[in-house]
Amino acid sequence: MHRFSFFTLGFLTILGFASRGQDILPIAGYKFQPVVHYGFIIPHHPEMKVFTNHHITGLEVSLLKSSNGEKEWQLKFNYPVTGFSYFYSDLGNTGILGSVHAIYPCIDFLLIRSRNTLLTIRLGAGLSWFTKTFHRIDNYKNVAIGSHINSAICSELSAQFGLSSYLSLKMGASFLHFSNGAVKVPNYGINLPAIHIGLEGTLKKISIIPLAYQSQPVKFQPRLRVAMSGALKEIFPVGGKQYYALNLSLNGLTPVSRYFISGLGLDITWDQSDKELLARQGIYVDNEAEIINYGVNLFGGLRIGKLDLCLHAGTYLYRKEKSDNIIYDKIVASYTIFEKMQLYLTLKTHFAKADYFAAGLGYQF
Repeated sequence: MHRFSFFTLGFLTILGFASRGQDILPIAGYKFQPVVHYGFIIPHHPEMKVFTNHHITGLEVSLLKSSNGEKEWQLKFNYPVTGFSYFYSDLGNTGILGSVHAIYPCIDFLLIRSRNTLLTIRLGAGLSWFTKTFHRIDNYKNVAIGSHINSAICSELSAQFGLSSYLSLKMGASFLHFSNGAVKVPNYGINLPAIHIGLEGTLKKISIIPLAYQSQPVKFQPRLRVAMSGALKEIFPVGGKQYYALNLSLNGLTPVSRYFISGLGLDITWDQSDKELLARQGIYVDNEAEIINYGVNLFGGLRIGKLDLCLHAGTYLYRKEKSDNIIYDKIVASYTIFEKMQLYLTLKTHFAKADYFAAGLGYQF
């Protein structure tokens, strides 16, 4: 795969520069996009160095569709492209990590349009399957992946150069993250930065509704959302029991622009694993209320139709178990399923160390 990748990279680069004099932009439609990635795994723990001393190649294949402006959010975001991507890599063929197969829905936002060039940013999230996981005897060096099924999160910054009305060259940088959210340990996860290059072909043209959206002044409209989420998690050592975690979040939020929302949140969390961690320190808890922790956070994110994607940065006001830092982060996706009810998915971390992955429901007042 390495020889094929280098040949492809060289050929597409020459092809791209040869076409720069043209004034061509890709047309809207159904699209097919094969892309080659070349990067490395970040050894964010010393134990990971044994399988992170190789460069990584990967193949991403995407089936995409240009939005046609039939919904207001498509006009707000200047006709984003949506679809599904499949990603494969042998992860350096070390025999420790095995291979990864991932599939995720994705959305491409247009940042800049100039002559024959488009600059876009892609966000995607889905599931991945690893062929090898940690095993006490057979694969004890694999401290990154503890389960076959993991989440897959993708972000890409890409430039596209028009080769014809139906074909364009794509190149840029990407970052992929794989983790199971501490459902099963070990779970150091994999962070994979890369450069990429590929082609995009339009299979079928679609009609675009002319841009008729009139920007309205952003109104300060504070809303209160209450959400309850639950999770299962493991803690070290490997092979231990699973613990429950419950989170009640109260979030005040408001639009700050056509695209962004922001707000302030309060987290009230009961984490059963805290009781075990305290017992290991010789601190025994009789009252379950003692392991309830409280935190506040600031957040901001994108509103894409019914979907909100937000990053939360918080600090604990009280937590009896203090082995983690007082700072925590959350990646939260909420989707409005009824008029005032949302489906919530949350990944909570402490400085890139996954704490838990939770799912739940929310209500907006």
